[in-house]
Amino acid sequence: MRLAKQIVYGTVFLIILALIGYGLVRLLYNPAPSCFDNVQNQGETGVDCGGPCIPCAIKSLQPIQVQSQKAFKASDGTGVAVEIYNPNPDWGAQSFDYTITLKDQFGHALQTESGKSFIYPGELKYIIEPYIKQDVSTVTSVATQITNPQWISGTVFSKPNIDAQGIRTDKDTQVYVSGNVVNQSEFPFASVVVDALVYNRDGVLIAASKTTIDAIKQFNSSPFKISFAPELSIYQPQIAPSITFSRTFQFGDTGSDVSSLQGILREYGLMTTDPTGYFDDATRQALTQFQQQHGIAASGAFDTSTMQYVQNLITSQTPQQNQQTKDTSVDPVRTRVFVEAEH
Repeated sequence: MRLAKQIVYGTVFLIILALIGYGLVRLLYNPAPSCFDNVQNQGETGVDCGGPCIPCAIKSLQPIQVQSQKAFKASDGTGVAVEIYNPNPDWGAQSFDYTITLKDQFGHALQTESGKSFIYPGELKYIIEPYIKQDVSTVTSVATQITNPQWISGTVFSKPNIDAQGIRTDKDTQVYVSGNVVNQSEFPFASVVVDALVYNRDGVLIAASKTTIDAIKQFNSSPFKISFAPELSIYQPQIAPSITFSRTFQFGDTGSDVSSLQGILREYGLMTTDPTGYFDDATRQALTQFQQQHGIAASGAFDTSTMQYVQNLITSQTPQQNQQTKDTSVDPVRTRVFVEAEH
């Protein structure tokens, strides 16, 4: 009888211990419902979204993407241009943090630069750091992190109607990009950032810089000028000295001299296709642009005045540039300009 009681008491004691242990396990390994437990357990619209959690529309958004990142020489330091893209057509980030890290050949961090920016729905833009105090010869790669986006609906955060016009790339004492920022929005901006990126003939990014314009009123414009390092030059198109023209021609004509003209227009960045020897509409449009750029009457035909101008170019051009000069020569037709204006 006494043994039976001991067994009963022992069993009850073990059950109590088991219940206490189970309670401790539940307490430690089954925390209170949260917005991060992958369970729809506190009135959410979806799993960990809606209700007391982040809106489901924001939870399903794609992250801001880093499309490309490039380091370049900037005086005695390094400049960086990072191309980013917001793949969400209906949501923008009115603020986000970024960190750009310059790394050496072993992947070690040499220098970091942090800041804040914004991006509109579906927008492609650049983050430009014109100067970071780090010898560019030691930089092998660039790593960019974008964090803490503050998402906002595109219905209240859409890209304003403001852009750059009359863009020109030239050189006085330094290579510069100039133009006008035109605000066609119905509201003014306290400040506008203009980003300029310049490339060589092969489409390789050489440098990038930016400037800030203060106070642009609605339906108004303001000029800008962005200068680059003194060692940069302007690419000079090269025309084979053996090319000569002995006749005029126009739309519909054919011949080897038409191919020569198409080659020249291609060298000036006005045509992208290979010469065909047929004066088609693309050739006429490219020739019209050439004439406009060089102050010739824009007839769209290879007339007497245009032929004479081209022959003078061939006679007066400088000797062929070496490869190093070509690599650091800015091709004006490839310049890209972006305007950043925040509501």
